[in-house]
Amino acid sequence: MFPLDTGLLSRRSWLAGTAAGLALPTAASNAGAFAEQVRSNGKRVLFLFQHGGLSQLESWDPKPHTEFGGPFSAISTSVPGLAVCELLPEISRQMHHLAVLRGLNTEDANHDSARVRMITGWSQGFVGGQHPSFGAVCGKLLAHESRALTYVKLTDRAHWYLSPLVDASFLGPQYAPVIAFDEQPPDHLARPMEFGKDRAARIDTLRDQLNARFTQRFRSEQTAAYKQSFKQAQQIMEQRDIFDLTKEAPADHDRYGRHAFGQRCLLARRLLEHGVTFVKLNHINYDAHFENFDNHIRLLGEFDGPFAALLEDLSQRGLLETTLVVVMGEFGRTPKVNSSIGRDHWAQAWSIALGGCGIKPGIIYGRTNDLGTEVVEGQVKAFDLFHTFYRALGLDAHKHIYNGDQPLTLADANGAPIKEVLQ
Repeated sequence: MFPLDTGLLSRRSWLAGTAAGLALPTAASNAGAFAEQVRSNGKRVLFLFQHGGLSQLESWDPKPHTEFGGPFSAISTSVPGLAVCELLPEISRQMHHLAVLRGLNTEDANHDSARVRMITGWSQGFVGGQHPSFGAVCGKLLAHESRALTYVKLTDRAHWYLSPLVDASFLGPQYAPVIAFDEQPPDHLARPMEFGKDRAARIDTLRDQLNARFTQRFRSEQTAAYKQSFKQAQQIMEQRDIFDLTKEAPADHDRYGRHAFGQRCLLARRLLEHGVTFVKLNHINYDAHFENFDNHIRLLGEFDGPFAALLEDLSQRGLLETTLVVVMGEFGRTPKVNSSIGRDHWAQAWSIALGGCGIKPGIIYGRTNDLGTEVVEGQVKAFDLFHTFYRALGLDAHKHIYNGDQPLTLADANGAPIKEVLQ
């Protein structure tokens, strides 16, 4: 959100000083009442991205006792007839909240380009630019104007290089994500100790005077975006408590798990409860070219309990009905195991899970053959997914957003919503 300090009076310090003059309302303490308030404010998205490519055979589409099935068994779930891999025992009890798509053929098995496709809904940019991400679009179209936190990305600093630099694009910096690293509040939210209330007020007044003088002569989209960026940053600084996990009950910390991903899921719940429109939750790194099975034992051991707890809590708190939940990565893994006991990149036949807002729960859509090498029923392309996401949220994927005077649809016109999984 904020750049590095570049001088004695950095943008960080300036923002911190000006924030003192704001008096935004604090979050309600009663979880039930606040959940009702959040529901009334509209729809939101939990976008859980499994970087590197989760193996569908070790998760949503197990093929036990087959040539490429691997060593794990399939287990029954809360949905009769729907089985998942035994590495997901807690999630198996929550599958009545989810739909599984087992017939994805997204065509691109290159990490960088596939990641852009699966985050924006487009395979490439347009002339002169890149499409904004799903999160930025939702922030623009779903958020209330008064809501400063429209799009928050939860990740770890060590793997920040995996985030494509396409998030807001032409929509402008007000729709760029606020980044929270390592289960901590975003950087530079606290006002430096040297800024007292009086000094902050003087800085605020000076900044407003200078901005007003400048915009009289040089008003443009860039100056308007700059002004909006300051306003948004001030609001976020005033709302920093919603990132404070110490306010959550110790029992919830234990239930979600005290490890990094568990705490990230708990923070995601807190953000969604406090009205954030789009929360992108990263889990890394499923790129298991070596020792695939050991890698998935470890990663799904981290993923299973926290995500199951998050899904259960969203349901029990009445938020799931207005929160679209998407669980996917950039592609799946090859059915055939390589010589290093790994699975390689595979976009021809893989699986994802959806739930919540606008989605029929307990649905299995699509089918792969007995070896998992091809889709034999209900094939889904990447563009179909985004038409489905937008339809679930009550948005028309053919709607135009504008890059200047250039109209662009929300999703590629080659896609279509998957009606079988929509309510």
